[in-house]
Amino acid sequence: MQGLRDEIAKYKVILENLEETGKSIIEDSNEDPKVVRDISNELNKISSPLEVVARKIADRQAKLQSALMQCQEFQISFDEFLDKLNGFEDIVGSQEPISALYDKVKAQRQENELLKGDVDQQERVFEKLMKAGDAVLENLEDEPEREALAEKINAMKERWEDVKKKVNNRQKNLETVETYAEKYRGDTDAVQAALTEAEKQLEAFEPLSVDKDSINKQKALVSQIKEAANKLKGEVPDVEDVVGSLKEEAEQDLPVLESEVDDIKERIEKLSAALNEKDNELTALEQAAEEYHVTVSSVEDVFTQAYDVVDYPALFGTDTDKAEERLAKIKVCINLRLDVFCLVFIINESSCKHFASLICKRSFPKLSQLTWP
Repeated sequence: MQGLRDEIAKYKVILENLEETGKSIIEDSNEDPKVVRDISNELNKISSPLEVVARKIADRQAKLQSALMQCQEFQISFDEFLDKLNGFEDIVGSQEPISALYDKVKAQRQENELLKGDVDQQERVFEKLMKAGDAVLENLEDEPEREALAEKINAMKERWEDVKKKVNNRQKNLETVETYAEKYRGDTDAVQAALTEAEKQLEAFEPLSVDKDSINKQKALVSQIKEAANKLKGEVPDVEDVVGSLKEEAEQDLPVLESEVDDIKERIEKLSAALNEKDNELTALEQAAEEYHVTVSSVEDVFTQAYDVVDYPALFGTDTDKAEERLAKIKVCINLRLDVFCLVFIINESSCKHFASLICKRSFPKLSQLTWP
């Protein structure tokens, strides 16, 4: 381009010399109209094409200058965006696998949401950059340069689309996993809270008692806790279904949830077994208590007869018949005393060993004052 400009400058000098020569000829001809016309026509034949060429060269130079500036600006913007793209790719490549734990996946979703916001903001910058790139390609006349730049632009387009796809897909997966993880956490916490409460109720059971009202109260409580345990058993499959859904989307921490579910199932089984055992104990105790109360009633009758004999005034005088009658009753009393001892022993052997002391201390205090053989 500079060579053409130099050539045009030379021709302009020649043209100027010709114009001076033409002026001299016109002056020598006393400005003969014919001479003036001929000189002007000849000069125009030279100057007009020269001006067209000079104008085209100037336009060409302006266009090239504009293209150069445009290319330089594009290159600066391209490099700046490339740095941002590299940063996005580094972040995407270093992201942890999606967690199945609610608190963790919630934090992951929030972090990726911020990244997605940054990527969305850069989308307009990218579109503007691509338009500038298309304009530069359109103005480039050198084919190798055009092909090289087009290849760079296409490579950037592919990388940018890949980053957007990964960020958007991760955001969708995180939102899905977070929904399931939140449901799992809520359902599991509810089950564990109810299970813990049932376990506490079982631990807080009053000591076994022969009192019928106490037995009935405890049996009702066992039935209530059993109902709660059965309800919990029915809720566990729903929790397992949520874990199954998480398996399809989550990429880590699934064993933590599975272990937690297994622990809940084991605790429910232990609770059910303990409740069944407690129920059996109460049933046995209820039967033994019934026998106990029947026996107590019989023992009380025996001791009533015994105390009637013992408390009878011992004044027989010379009436031998009455004395013999009293002696016979005392023998019966002794035999009854032995029978009572046997009854109490039987109660002790029927898994209610504390019944005997309860009989002595609670049912009839007078019995506790006797001296046993």
